[in-house]
Amino acid sequence: MELRHLRYFVALADQLNFTAAAATVHVTQSTLSHQIRQLEDELGCLLFERESRKVTMTRAGEVFLERARNALQEVDEGVSTVRLAAKEMTGVVRIGTTHNFNMRIMPRCISLFIAQFPSVRVEVMEMAANDIVDSLLRNGSDLGVTYKPADAPTLRFEALFTEEMMLAVSSLNPFAKRRFVRMSELHRQKMVLLPHPFSTRSLLEENFRLANAKPIVPLLNFEWVVWRVKGGREPGAANP
Repeated sequence: MELRHLRYFVALADQLNFTAAAATVHVTQSTLSHQIRQLEDELGCLLFERESRKVTMTRAGEVFLERARNALQEVDEGVSTVRLAAKEMTGVVRIGTTHNFNMRIMPRCISLFIAQFPSVRVEVMEMAANDIVDSLLRNGSDLGVTYKPADAPTLRFEALFTEEMMLAVSSLNPFAKRRFVRMSELHRQKMVLLPHPFSTRSLLEENFRLANAKPIVPLLNFEWVVWRVKGGREPGAANP
């Protein structure tokens, strides 16, 4: 159980409407519904009764609501106390992040952090997702910004945002005029994907597996690409 589960639960309990509650906590309605279902699965009981046009709390939900409010209040008060004490914060924060996140969100986040804590030195290390996990496990980094790895049970995670993946096709492709494409529809379709070391590739392959889909991913000749970059002779070419 994570803090966001409690915040989503309290928001839905206050609104009794998935759309309004999702707007309150700044997530999509589908994300809120999924997270509430996760919380109910973990607790082993229903917290809400869902009807076509109405959401009501169950008895279990009413009992849990007071405890959830108290827990969030304690956490929020603790955070406020730490923030007041952290005005004089000093030291070094080591952050591991992938190239994608380092280009998109890290500059703005670091700028805001340094403005609030000018005495803290921030060290950002750009590395692969697997290296970020290894660095965290051996205390080489204090935190990481990357996709959640499949197997890292000793690490704690907090979702920052939901990213939508797009399928790029030519204008002649049957999917070109479609707004949505199911993973199962990509079975036996020829696709170009990132190499296996990338977390995005692992996430896609897991979703393909759940959808019983096996796209056709052609292999690329990386040796030839390296030759072109280094400027050497093409493999098999005759000597001048």
